Amino acid sequence: SGEGATLDGMKSSRMFHMTNGCSLYLEALHFVDGRSDDNGGAVRADGAGDIAMRGVSFTGCEASQSGGGMFVENSGDISLER
Repeated sequence: SGEGATLDGMKSSRMFHMTNGCSLYLEALHFVDGRSDDNGGAVRADGAGDIAMRGVSFTGCEASQSGGGMFVENSGDISLER
C-alpha cells in the first residue's frame, strides 16, 4: 500500500537492540506497543553505530526507565526525518 510496515511488540518486547557498532537504517516503519523493563521500549542503541530513520513512528511504546520509543547511548550519529 506504500504506507510501510508495522512491528508490534504486543506490550511484551523491544524490537531492536543494537550494540558493538551496529548501524541501522529504517524507513516507513511503525512501532506499536514495544515494552522494556529497562531502556528503549521499541529500539535501544547502546554503543551502536549510526542510526537513520525516515518516516518512522512510535505508538504505545514504554520503558520502565528511559526512552519509551527509543533510547540511544554512546552511539554514532542519529538522523530522524519525517
